[in-house]
Amino acid sequence: MRSSARSVARSSWLRLAMLMALAPAVAGATSYVITTFADDDLVNGNCTLREAIRAADGDTPVDACPAGDLSDDITLPAGTYPFSGEEQLFFAGDLTIRSATLDPLTVSIDLGSAGRFLYLVGGGSYVLAGLEIKNGSVGGAAVEDGGAIRAFGSLEMYNFRFVSNHSNGKGGALRFTAASPGQVLSLHDGTFIGNQAASSTSLEYLGGGAYASAGNGGTVDIRDVSFVNNAASEPAWNVGGGALVLFANGVGASASCIRCTFSGNHVSVSTSGMDVFGGAAIVVAWYGARSQVVDSRFTGNSTSGGYLRSNALHGWARDGGEVLLERLYFYANTGANSAQAFDVRLFVDGASSRASLYDSQITYGTAGGLLAYSTSVVDLGHLTITGYNGAGLDVTSDISTGQVYLENSIVTSNGTNVVVQPGSAPLIQTANMIGVDPLFVNSIGGNYHLTAASPAIDAGANGASTVRPFDRDHRTRIVGSATDMGCYEYGSLFADGFEVGDAGSWPPAP
Repeated sequence: MRSSARSVARSSWLRLAMLMALAPAVAGATSYVITTFADDDLVNGNCTLREAIRAADGDTPVDACPAGDLSDDITLPAGTYPFSGEEQLFFAGDLTIRSATLDPLTVSIDLGSAGRFLYLVGGGSYVLAGLEIKNGSVGGAAVEDGGAIRAFGSLEMYNFRFVSNHSNGKGGALRFTAASPGQVLSLHDGTFIGNQAASSTSLEYLGGGAYASAGNGGTVDIRDVSFVNNAASEPAWNVGGGALVLFANGVGASASCIRCTFSGNHVSVSTSGMDVFGGAAIVVAWYGARSQVVDSRFTGNSTSGGYLRSNALHGWARDGGEVLLERLYFYANTGANSAQAFDVRLFVDGASSRASLYDSQITYGTAGGLLAYSTSVVDLGHLTITGYNGAGLDVTSDISTGQVYLENSIVTSNGTNVVVQPGSAPLIQTANMIGVDPLFVNSIGGNYHLTAASPAIDAGANGASTVRPFDRDHRTRIVGSATDMGCYEYGSLFADGFEVGDAGSWPPAP
Protein backbone atom coordinates (compact mmCIF):
# COMPACT_ATOMS: atom_id res chain seq x y z
CA MET A 1 0.00 0.00 0.00
CA ARG A 2 1.06 3.62 -0.30
CA SER A 3 3.50 4.52 2.46
CA SER A 4 2.05 7.97 3.13
CA ALA A 5 -1.27 8.13 4.93
CA ARG A 6 -1.58 11.83 4.18
CA SER A 7 -3.38 11.43 0.87
CA VAL A 8 -5.50 8.39 1.70
CA ALA A 9 -9.14 9.07 2.45
CA ARG A 10 -10.53 7.39 5.55
CA SER A 11 -13.47 5.98 3.61
CA SER A 12 -11.08 4.22 1.25
CA TRP A 13 -9.23 2.48 4.07
CA LEU A 14 -12.49 1.36 5.65
CA ARG A 15 -13.62 -0.06 2.34
CA LEU A 16 -10.34 -1.92 1.87
CA ALA A 17 -10.53 -3.37 5.38
CA MET A 18 -14.06 -4.59 4.69
CA LEU A 19 -12.92 -6.24 1.48
CA MET A 20 -10.19 -8.15 3.29
CA ALA A 21 -12.20 -9.14 6.36
CA LEU A 22 -15.78 -9.55 5.27
CA ALA A 23 -16.02 -10.45 1.60
CA PRO A 24 -15.55 -14.23 1.96
CA ALA A 25 -18.25 -14.41 4.66
CA VAL A 26 -21.03 -12.57 2.81
CA ALA A 27 -24.16 -14.72 2.50
CA GLY A 28 -24.96 -15.73 -1.07
CA ALA A 29 -21.35 -15.23 -2.16
CA THR A 30 -18.79 -17.36 -3.94
CA SER A 31 -15.10 -16.87 -3.19
CA TYR A 32 -12.36 -17.77 -5.65
CA VAL A 33 -8.67 -17.91 -4.76
CA ILE A 34 -6.72 -18.20 -7.98
CA THR A 35 -3.78 -20.60 -7.73
CA THR A 36 -2.46 -20.45 -11.30
CA PHE A 37 -0.99 -17.70 -13.46
CA ALA A 38 -2.25 -19.43 -16.62
CA ASP A 39 -4.70 -17.67 -18.90
CA ASP A 40 -6.89 -20.35 -20.43
CA ASP A 41 -10.52 -21.38 -20.71
CA LEU A 42 -9.93 -25.08 -21.28
CA VAL A 43 -11.55 -27.89 -19.34
CA ASN A 44 -8.29 -29.01 -17.70
CA GLY A 45 -9.07 -29.02 -13.99
CA ASN A 46 -7.83 -25.58 -13.00
CA CYS A 47 -9.54 -22.29 -12.14
CA THR A 48 -7.89 -19.39 -13.94
CA LEU A 49 -8.66 -15.71 -13.49
CA ARG A 50 -10.56 -15.71 -16.77
CA GLU A 51 -12.59 -18.76 -15.84
CA ALA A 52 -13.42 -17.34 -12.41
CA ILE A 53 -14.70 -14.14 -14.00
CA ARG A 54 -16.96 -16.13 -16.32
CA ALA A 55 -18.24 -18.33 -13.50
CA ALA A 56 -18.99 -15.33 -11.33
CA ASP A 57 -20.71 -13.40 -14.10
CA GLY A 58 -22.81 -16.28 -15.41
CA ASP A 59 -23.51 -18.01 -12.08
CA THR A 60 -22.48 -21.30 -13.65
CA PRO A 61 -19.45 -23.59 -13.14
CA VAL A 62 -16.53 -23.06 -15.53
CA ASP A 63 -13.83 -25.75 -15.47
CA ALA A 64 -12.81 -26.05 -11.78
CA CYS A 65 -14.39 -22.71 -10.84
CA PRO A 66 -17.73 -23.11 -8.99
CA ALA A 67 -20.83 -21.19 -10.01
CA GLY A 68 -21.08 -17.63 -8.88
CA ASP A 69 -23.82 -16.19 -6.73
CA LEU A 70 -25.29 -12.78 -5.89
CA SER A 71 -21.98 -11.39 -4.67
CA ASP A 72 -18.64 -12.91 -5.65
CA ASP A 73 -15.01 -12.33 -4.69
CA ILE A 74 -11.89 -13.23 -6.69
CA THR A 75 -8.58 -13.07 -4.80
CA LEU A 76 -5.22 -13.01 -6.61
CA PRO A 77 -2.01 -14.01 -4.81
CA ALA A 78 1.15 -12.05 -5.67
CA GLY A 79 2.46 -12.36 -9.20
CA THR A 80 1.87 -11.40 -12.82
CA TYR A 81 -1.25 -12.68 -14.57
CA PRO A 82 -1.09 -12.67 -18.39
CA PHE A 83 -4.51 -11.88 -19.83
CA SER A 84 -4.91 -11.96 -23.58
CA GLY A 85 -8.24 -10.59 -24.73
CA GLU A 86 -11.07 -8.97 -22.80
CA GLU A 87 -13.87 -10.49 -20.78
CA GLN A 88 -17.34 -8.99 -21.15
CA LEU A 89 -19.60 -9.03 -18.10
CA PHE A 90 -23.30 -8.83 -18.89
CA PHE A 91 -25.27 -9.88 -15.83
CA ALA A 92 -26.35 -7.94 -12.76
CA GLY A 93 -24.66 -8.79 -9.47
CA ASP A 94 -21.68 -7.80 -7.35
CA LEU A 95 -18.14 -8.85 -8.22
CA THR A 96 -14.88 -7.96 -6.46
CA ILE A 97 -11.46 -8.70 -7.99
CA ARG A 98 -8.57 -7.96 -5.62
CA SER A 99 -5.04 -8.82 -4.73
CA ALA A 100 -4.50 -10.77 -1.54
CA THR A 101 -2.57 -7.86 0.02
CA LEU A 102 -4.54 -5.05 -1.67
CA ASP A 103 -1.16 -3.77 -2.88
CA PRO A 104 -0.99 -2.96 -6.63
CA LEU A 105 2.78 -3.48 -6.62
CA THR A 106 2.31 -7.17 -5.86
CA VAL A 107 -0.30 -8.18 -8.46
CA SER A 108 -0.09 -7.20 -12.11
CA ILE A 109 -2.56 -8.08 -14.86
CA ASP A 110 -0.51 -7.89 -18.06
CA LEU A 111 -2.68 -7.55 -21.14
CA GLY A 112 0.25 -7.96 -23.54
CA SER A 113 -1.13 -5.38 -26.03
CA ALA A 114 -3.76 -7.95 -27.00
CA GLY A 115 -6.89 -6.08 -25.95
CA ARG A 116 -8.47 -4.69 -22.81
CA PHE A 117 -9.09 -6.45 -19.48
CA LEU A 118 -12.82 -5.94 -18.87
CA TYR A 119 -15.83 -4.64 -20.74
CA LEU A 120 -18.49 -4.06 -18.09
CA VAL A 121 -21.72 -3.96 -20.05
CA GLY A 122 -24.45 -5.06 -17.66
CA GLY A 123 -26.07 -3.51 -14.63
CA GLY A 124 -23.80 -5.03 -12.01
CA SER A 125 -21.62 -3.41 -9.38
CA TYR A 126 -17.90 -4.05 -9.62
CA VAL A 127 -14.95 -3.49 -7.27
CA LEU A 128 -11.28 -3.74 -8.27
CA ALA A 129 -8.72 -3.32 -5.48
CA GLY A 130 -4.96 -3.64 -5.15
CA LEU A 131 -4.33 -4.32 -8.85
CA GLU A 132 -1.96 -3.09 -11.51
CA ILE A 133 -3.44 -3.30 -15.02
CA LYS A 134 -0.95 -2.73 -17.80
CA ASN A 135 -0.26 -2.96 -21.53
CA GLY A 136 -3.86 -2.92 -22.70
CA SER A 137 -4.42 -1.87 -26.29
CA VAL A 138 -7.59 -1.46 -28.33
CA GLY A 139 -8.59 0.13 -31.57
CA GLY A 140 -6.02 -0.38 -34.25
CA ALA A 141 -7.59 1.24 -37.29
CA ALA A 142 -11.02 1.27 -35.61
CA VAL A 143 -12.25 3.52 -32.83
CA GLU A 144 -12.29 1.79 -29.43
CA ASP A 145 -12.60 3.45 -26.03
CA GLY A 146 -10.86 2.31 -22.86
CA GLY A 147 -7.51 0.61 -23.44
CA ALA A 148 -7.76 -1.43 -20.21
CA ILE A 149 -11.38 -1.11 -19.04
CA ARG A 150 -14.60 0.03 -20.70
CA ALA A 151 -17.41 0.33 -18.17
CA PHE A 152 -21.06 1.27 -17.86
CA GLY A 153 -22.95 1.23 -14.56
CA SER A 154 -21.04 1.26 -11.25
CA LEU A 155 -17.34 0.65 -10.70
CA GLU A 156 -15.17 1.14 -7.60
CA MET A 157 -11.38 1.00 -7.74
CA TYR A 158 -9.01 1.31 -4.77
CA ASN A 159 -5.22 1.12 -4.57
CA PHE A 160 -4.79 0.65 -8.31
CA ARG A 161 -2.32 1.34 -11.08
CA PHE A 162 -3.03 1.74 -14.81
CA VAL A 163 0.29 1.53 -16.69
CA SER A 164 1.06 1.88 -20.41
CA ASN A 165 -2.41 1.24 -21.80
CA HIS A 166 -3.51 2.58 -25.18
CA SER A 167 -6.72 3.25 -27.08
CA ASN A 168 -7.62 4.66 -30.45
CA GLY A 169 -10.56 6.42 -28.81
CA LYS A 170 -11.59 7.97 -25.51
CA GLY A 171 -9.74 6.92 -22.37
CA GLY A 172 -6.25 5.53 -22.89
CA ALA A 173 -6.73 3.27 -19.86
CA LEU A 174 -10.33 3.75 -18.69
CA ARG A 175 -13.55 4.83 -20.35
CA PHE A 176 -16.47 5.02 -17.93
CA THR A 177 -20.09 6.12 -18.34
CA ALA A 178 -22.58 6.55 -15.49
CA ALA A 179 -25.87 7.14 -17.24
CA SER A 180 -28.54 7.09 -14.51
CA PRO A 181 -29.08 7.93 -10.82
CA GLY A 182 -27.26 5.55 -8.52
CA GLN A 183 -24.55 4.69 -11.03
CA VAL A 184 -21.16 5.72 -9.65
CA LEU A 185 -17.51 5.61 -10.64
CA SER A 186 -15.26 5.74 -7.55
CA LEU A 187 -11.51 5.93 -8.13
CA HIS A 188 -9.56 6.20 -4.86
CA ASP A 189 -5.82 6.01 -4.17
CA GLY A 190 -4.42 5.14 -7.56
CA THR A 191 -2.12 6.09 -10.40
CA PHE A 192 -2.46 6.46 -14.17
CA ILE A 193 1.03 6.39 -15.63
CA GLY A 194 2.17 6.39 -19.25
CA ASN A 195 -1.24 5.74 -20.83
CA GLN A 196 -2.19 7.13 -24.23
CA ALA A 197 -5.29 7.95 -26.27
CA ALA A 198 -4.38 8.53 -29.90
CA SER A 199 -7.20 9.01 -32.39
CA SER A 200 -7.45 9.93 -36.03
CA THR A 201 -11.24 10.23 -36.23
CA SER A 202 -12.09 13.70 -34.88
CA LEU A 203 -13.15 12.64 -31.36
CA GLU A 204 -11.85 15.92 -29.90
CA TYR A 205 -11.84 15.16 -26.15
CA LEU A 206 -9.80 12.02 -25.48
CA GLY A 207 -8.33 11.63 -21.98
CA GLY A 208 -4.93 9.94 -22.19
CA GLY A 209 -5.47 8.31 -18.79
CA ALA A 210 -9.23 8.31 -18.29
CA TYR A 211 -12.42 9.61 -19.83
CA ALA A 212 -15.05 9.64 -17.07
CA SER A 213 -18.56 10.87 -17.76
CA ALA A 214 -21.69 11.17 -15.64
CA GLY A 215 -25.13 11.83 -17.10
CA ASN A 216 -28.75 11.79 -15.98
CA GLY A 217 -27.95 11.79 -12.27
CA GLY A 218 -24.83 9.62 -12.40
CA THR A 219 -21.70 10.36 -10.34
CA VAL A 220 -17.94 10.34 -10.89
CA ASP A 221 -15.87 10.53 -7.68
CA ILE A 222 -12.06 10.59 -8.10
CA ARG A 223 -9.91 11.10 -4.97
CA ASP A 224 -6.20 10.86 -4.20
CA VAL A 225 -5.29 9.83 -7.74
CA SER A 226 -2.11 10.74 -9.63
CA PHE A 227 -1.89 11.19 -13.39
CA VAL A 228 1.71 10.99 -14.62
CA ASN A 229 3.07 11.15 -18.18
CA ASN A 230 -0.18 10.34 -19.97
CA ALA A 231 -0.87 11.71 -23.45
CA ALA A 232 -3.61 12.44 -25.96
CA SER A 233 -3.05 13.16 -29.63
CA GLU A 234 -4.92 13.85 -32.88
CA PRO A 235 -3.41 14.53 -36.29
CA ALA A 236 -6.05 16.81 -37.78
CA TRP A 237 -8.73 17.80 -35.30
CA ASN A 238 -9.19 19.59 -31.99
CA VAL A 239 -7.89 17.47 -29.12
CA GLY A 240 -7.84 17.67 -25.33
CA GLY A 241 -7.39 15.97 -22.00
CA GLY A 242 -3.80 14.75 -21.79
CA ALA A 243 -4.59 12.85 -18.59
CA LEU A 244 -8.29 13.21 -17.80
CA VAL A 245 -11.62 14.21 -19.25
CA LEU A 246 -14.10 14.82 -16.42
CA PHE A 247 -17.57 15.26 -17.90
CA ALA A 248 -20.94 15.81 -16.22
CA ASN A 249 -24.04 16.32 -18.34
CA GLY A 250 -27.61 16.93 -17.22
CA VAL A 251 -29.43 17.93 -14.04
CA GLY A 252 -28.27 15.88 -11.07
CA ALA A 253 -25.07 14.64 -12.70
CA SER A 254 -21.82 15.38 -10.87
CA ALA A 255 -18.13 14.72 -11.40
CA SER A 256 -15.21 15.53 -9.11
CA CYS A 257 -11.46 15.13 -8.78
CA ILE A 258 -10.25 15.83 -5.24
CA ARG A 259 -6.62 15.78 -4.09
CA CYS A 260 -5.42 14.77 -7.54
CA THR A 261 -1.98 15.39 -8.99
CA PHE A 262 -1.19 15.95 -12.66
CA SER A 263 2.43 15.94 -13.80
CA GLY A 264 4.11 15.50 -17.16
CA ASN A 265 0.91 14.95 -19.15
CA HIS A 266 0.71 16.15 -22.75
CA VAL A 267 -1.70 16.97 -25.59
CA SER A 268 -0.62 17.35 -29.20
CA VAL A 269 -2.15 17.96 -32.61
CA SER A 270 -0.38 17.93 -35.95
CA THR A 271 -2.54 20.44 -37.82
CA SER A 272 -1.70 24.04 -36.97
CA GLY A 273 -5.24 25.38 -37.30
CA MET A 274 -6.73 23.03 -34.70
CA ASP A 275 -6.90 23.56 -30.93
CA VAL A 276 -5.31 21.73 -27.99
CA PHE A 277 -7.15 21.90 -24.67
CA GLY A 278 -6.07 20.75 -21.24
CA GLY A 279 -2.54 19.38 -21.31
CA ALA A 280 -3.55 17.73 -18.04
CA ALA A 281 -7.36 17.82 -17.81
CA ILE A 282 -10.63 19.00 -19.28
CA VAL A 283 -13.45 19.64 -16.81
CA VAL A 284 -16.94 19.95 -18.30
CA ALA A 285 -20.40 20.63 -16.85
CA TRP A 286 -23.40 20.96 -19.18
CA TYR A 287 -27.15 21.43 -18.79
CA GLY A 288 -27.48 21.72 -15.04
CA ALA A 289 -24.62 19.38 -14.11
CA ARG A 290 -21.74 20.18 -11.74
CA SER A 291 -18.04 19.34 -12.07
CA GLN A 292 -15.29 20.23 -9.62
CA VAL A 293 -11.54 19.93 -9.08
CA VAL A 294 -10.36 20.67 -5.54
CA ASP A 295 -7.03 20.56 -3.65
CA SER A 296 -5.13 19.45 -6.74
CA ARG A 297 -1.76 20.15 -8.33
CA PHE A 298 -0.70 20.69 -11.95
CA THR A 299 3.02 20.74 -12.70
CA GLY A 300 5.01 20.16 -15.86
CA ASN A 301 2.03 19.49 -18.14
CA SER A 302 2.22 20.70 -21.73
CA THR A 303 0.71 21.12 -25.18
CA SER A 304 2.17 21.20 -28.67
CA GLY A 305 0.80 22.20 -32.04
CA GLY A 306 -2.54 23.84 -32.66
CA TYR A 307 -3.79 27.40 -32.29
CA LEU A 308 -5.81 27.87 -29.09
CA ARG A 309 -4.08 26.18 -26.16
CA SER A 310 -4.64 25.47 -22.48
CA ASN A 311 -1.43 23.92 -21.25
CA ALA A 312 -2.78 22.54 -17.97
CA LEU A 313 -6.56 22.83 -17.43
CA HIS A 314 -9.60 23.64 -19.55
CA GLY A 315 -12.93 24.23 -17.79
CA TRP A 316 -16.22 24.49 -19.70
CA ALA A 317 -19.61 25.31 -18.17
CA ARG A 318 -22.52 25.38 -20.59
CA ASP A 319 -26.27 26.01 -20.46
CA GLY A 320 -26.80 25.95 -16.70
CA GLY A 321 -23.72 23.87 -15.86
CA GLU A 322 -21.30 24.77 -13.05
CA VAL A 323 -17.55 24.22 -12.91
CA LEU A 324 -15.94 24.73 -9.48
CA LEU A 325 -12.14 24.91 -9.16
CA GLU A 326 -10.77 25.47 -5.67
CA ARG A 327 -7.35 25.43 -4.00
CA LEU A 328 -5.40 24.49 -7.12
CA TYR A 329 -1.67 24.79 -7.73
CA PHE A 330 -0.22 25.46 -11.20
CA TYR A 331 3.51 25.67 -11.70
CA ALA A 332 5.85 25.24 -14.68
CA ASN A 333 3.30 24.06 -17.23
CA THR A 334 4.50 24.73 -20.76
CA GLY A 335 3.54 25.28 -24.36
CA ALA A 336 4.27 27.59 -27.24
CA ASN A 337 4.19 31.25 -26.21
CA SER A 338 1.46 33.00 -28.17
CA ALA A 339 -1.46 35.32 -27.56
CA GLN A 340 -3.79 32.30 -27.66
CA ALA A 341 -1.93 30.11 -25.14
CA PHE A 342 -2.74 29.97 -21.41
CA ASP A 343 -2.17 27.51 -18.61
CA VAL A 344 -5.84 27.71 -17.59
CA ARG A 345 -8.89 28.45 -19.73
CA LEU A 346 -12.40 28.95 -18.37
CA PHE A 347 -15.13 28.93 -20.99
CA VAL A 348 -18.66 29.77 -19.86
CA ASP A 349 -21.55 30.00 -22.31
CA GLY A 350 -25.31 29.78 -22.22
CA ALA A 351 -27.75 31.14 -19.66
CA SER A 352 -27.22 30.51 -15.92
CA SER A 353 -23.82 28.90 -16.38
CA ARG A 354 -21.00 29.55 -13.92
CA ALA A 355 -17.31 28.84 -13.47
CA SER A 356 -15.52 29.62 -10.21
CA LEU A 357 -11.81 29.59 -9.44
CA TYR A 358 -10.83 30.25 -5.83
CA ASP A 359 -7.68 30.28 -3.67
CA SER A 360 -5.32 29.10 -6.38
CA GLN A 361 -1.72 29.66 -7.45
CA ILE A 362 -1.22 30.10 -11.22
CA THR A 363 2.48 30.68 -11.78
CA TYR A 364 5.58 30.44 -13.90
CA GLY A 365 4.51 29.20 -17.31
CA THR A 366 5.82 29.87 -20.80
CA ALA A 367 2.59 31.36 -22.17
CA GLY A 368 -0.27 33.19 -20.40
CA GLY A 369 -1.79 32.49 -17.00
CA LEU A 370 -5.60 32.49 -17.07
CA LEU A 371 -8.12 33.20 -19.81
CA ALA A 372 -11.75 33.72 -18.84
CA TYR A 373 -14.45 33.76 -21.51
CA SER A 374 -18.00 34.37 -20.36
CA THR A 375 -21.49 34.90 -21.62
CA SER A 376 -22.73 34.28 -18.08
CA VAL A 377 -20.71 34.38 -14.80
CA VAL A 378 -17.07 33.72 -13.91
CA ASP A 379 -16.00 34.20 -10.27
CA LEU A 380 -12.29 34.62 -9.54
CA GLY A 381 -11.20 35.06 -5.94
CA HIS A 382 -7.94 34.98 -3.98
CA LEU A 383 -5.73 34.11 -6.94
CA THR A 384 -1.98 34.58 -7.26
CA ILE A 385 -1.06 34.92 -10.94
CA THR A 386 2.55 35.70 -11.71
CA GLY A 387 5.58 34.81 -13.81
CA TYR A 388 4.10 34.54 -17.31
CA ASN A 389 5.58 35.79 -20.58
CA GLY A 390 2.12 36.62 -21.87
CA ALA A 391 -0.97 38.00 -20.11
CA GLY A 392 -1.52 37.04 -16.50
CA LEU A 393 -5.30 37.38 -16.87
CA ASP A 394 -7.14 37.77 -20.17
CA VAL A 395 -10.89 38.50 -20.07
CA THR A 396 -13.45 38.22 -22.86
CA SER A 397 -17.10 38.56 -21.85
CA ASP A 398 -20.34 39.26 -23.64
CA ILE A 399 -21.14 42.96 -23.33
CA SER A 400 -24.78 42.32 -22.42
CA THR A 401 -24.76 39.05 -20.46
CA GLY A 402 -21.17 38.27 -19.44
CA GLN A 403 -19.82 39.00 -15.97
CA VAL A 404 -16.28 38.30 -14.74
CA TYR A 405 -15.44 39.10 -11.10
CA LEU A 406 -11.88 39.41 -9.78
CA GLU A 407 -11.56 39.77 -6.01
CA ASN A 408 -8.75 39.73 -3.43
CA SER A 409 -6.19 38.64 -6.02
CA ILE A 410 -2.56 39.37 -6.87
CA VAL A 411 -1.67 39.66 -10.56
CA THR A 412 1.90 40.84 -11.05
CA SER A 413 5.20 40.36 -12.90
CA ASN A 414 3.62 39.05 -16.10
CA GLY A 415 4.25 40.22 -19.67
CA THR A 416 0.92 42.05 -19.36
CA ASN A 417 -0.93 41.70 -16.09
CA VAL A 418 -4.60 42.15 -17.04
CA VAL A 419 -6.14 42.37 -20.52
CA VAL A 420 -9.83 43.05 -21.11
CA GLN A 421 -10.52 42.39 -24.77
CA PRO A 422 -12.20 45.14 -26.84
CA GLY A 423 -15.98 44.91 -26.86
CA SER A 424 -16.10 42.95 -23.58
CA ALA A 425 -18.06 43.85 -20.49
CA PRO A 426 -15.85 45.52 -17.85
CA LEU A 427 -13.94 43.34 -15.41
CA ILE A 428 -15.64 43.75 -12.01
CA GLN A 429 -12.87 44.21 -9.42
CA THR A 430 -12.75 44.25 -5.63
CA ALA A 431 -9.54 44.69 -3.57
CA ASN A 432 -6.89 43.41 -6.00
CA MET A 433 -3.16 44.07 -6.28
CA ILE A 434 -2.27 44.52 -9.95
CA GLY A 435 1.33 45.13 -11.02
CA VAL A 436 2.59 45.78 -7.50
CA ASP A 437 5.35 43.78 -5.81
CA PRO A 438 3.61 41.83 -3.02
CA LEU A 439 6.96 40.77 -1.49
CA PHE A 440 6.76 37.03 -2.00
CA VAL A 441 9.03 34.84 0.13
CA ASN A 442 11.06 33.69 -2.90
CA SER A 443 9.42 33.97 -6.30
CA ILE A 444 12.63 32.93 -8.09
CA GLY A 445 12.62 29.72 -6.08
CA GLY A 446 8.88 29.18 -6.58
CA ASN A 447 7.66 30.24 -3.11
CA TYR A 448 4.74 32.64 -3.53
CA HIS A 449 3.74 32.90 0.13
CA LEU A 450 3.74 36.40 1.59
CA THR A 451 6.51 37.79 3.75
CA ALA A 452 5.70 39.66 6.96
CA ALA A 453 6.27 42.98 5.17
CA SER A 454 3.88 42.26 2.29
CA PRO A 455 1.43 45.06 1.47
CA ALA A 456 -1.11 42.36 0.58
CA ILE A 457 -1.57 41.36 4.25
CA ASP A 458 -4.90 42.49 5.73
CA ALA A 459 -5.56 44.44 2.53
CA GLY A 460 -8.42 42.34 1.18
CA ALA A 461 -12.18 42.66 1.43
CA ASN A 462 -13.81 40.28 3.90
CA GLY A 463 -17.22 40.83 2.39
CA ALA A 464 -16.30 39.88 -1.17
CA SER A 465 -18.54 37.15 -2.56
CA THR A 466 -15.61 34.86 -3.40
CA VAL A 467 -14.16 34.60 0.13
CA ARG A 468 -13.95 30.94 1.09
CA PRO A 469 -13.13 29.30 4.46
CA PHE A 470 -9.58 28.21 3.55
CA ASP A 471 -6.58 29.40 1.57
CA ARG A 472 -4.63 27.31 -0.93
CA ASP A 473 -2.79 25.50 1.86
CA HIS A 474 -6.14 24.66 3.48
CA ARG A 475 -5.45 27.09 6.31
CA THR A 476 -8.02 29.41 7.84
CA ARG A 477 -8.70 32.19 5.34
CA ILE A 478 -9.17 35.31 7.47
CA VAL A 479 -6.47 36.02 10.07
CA GLY A 480 -6.29 39.49 11.58
CA SER A 481 -8.52 42.40 10.78
CA ALA A 482 -9.03 41.50 7.11
CA THR A 483 -8.25 38.78 4.65
CA ASP A 484 -5.00 38.89 2.70
CA MET A 485 -4.80 39.25 -1.07
CA GLY A 486 -3.63 36.29 -3.09
CA CYS A 487 -4.00 32.57 -2.56
CA TYR A 488 -2.03 32.32 0.72
CA GLU A 489 -3.08 33.79 4.08
CA TYR A 490 -0.09 34.98 6.11
CA GLY A 491 0.26 33.56 9.64
CA SER A 492 -2.64 31.12 9.33
CA LEU A 493 -2.77 27.62 10.80
CA PHE A 494 -4.49 24.45 9.71
CA ALA A 495 -8.03 24.46 10.99
CA ASP A 496 -9.88 21.30 10.06
CA GLY A 497 -8.22 18.08 11.17
CA PHE A 498 -5.45 18.20 8.59
CA GLU A 499 -4.38 14.75 7.35
CA VAL A 500 -7.47 13.10 8.82
CA GLY A 501 -9.75 11.44 6.31
CA ASP A 502 -11.43 13.60 3.71
CA ALA A 503 -10.59 16.76 5.65
CA GLY A 504 -6.97 16.22 4.57
CA SER A 505 -5.30 18.36 1.99
CA TRP A 506 -1.95 19.12 0.47
CA PRO A 507 0.94 20.24 2.65
CA PRO A 508 2.04 23.86 2.24
CA ALA A 509 3.49 24.55 -1.19
CA PRO A 510 7.26 25.12 -1.38
